[in-house]
Amino acid sequence: MPQAALWGRWQGQIAKLKGVRTVGIARSEEKCLRLVDELGYDLAINRRSAEGLDSAIASACPDGAYIYFDSVGGSMLEAALASLAGGARIIRCGAITSYGTTEAVPDPGNLFELVTKEATMQGFMCHFRHQRYDEARQHLGEWIQSGQLKAIECQLDGIENAAKVLCNMFEGKNFGKTLIKVFMG
Repeated sequence: MPQAALWGRWQGQIAKLKGVRTVGIARSEEKCLRLVDELGYDLAINRRSAEGLDSAIASACPDGAYIYFDSVGGSMLEAALASLAGGARIIRCGAITSYGTTEAVPDPGNLFELVTKEATMQGFMCHFRHQRYDEARQHLGEWIQSGQLKAIECQLDGIENAAKVLCNMFEGKNFGKTLIKVFMG
């Protein structure tokens, strides 16, 4: 099995299907349990762990993390950088720690890890890969139909709940894709 990778919910499930050892990072013990029990991750780290995120990642990935899918940035990215394996890859699709801030968010203080470990970090936005949408839909649909991929959703009904569900999402209270069901009538 390939070496450890740190993943988000969908990406980790897909990596697991491809034979990768997956380590998830969440912000509560409940979410960590769900990552392992429901989604099949090998291990999950509570980013609020008493031992500290750097130490928790180092323990979970003793040979280093070979892939890190980053949607958070900030201290989470800094901790992942500290535990990279040589030749690692970082896929960066977001930086939720800086959303809504009015001040510039400083880069992690250890970006030189990319140099010393000959690692790469690349931005990723799926809408730039529209030519592969049909292929992705086919694979994702097959995996969901077979039960190999679980589409976890956190849904509230009614537009009047939009602010609440979005605040919950940015506070890390939701698990899975955040949806607001709007009734037309």
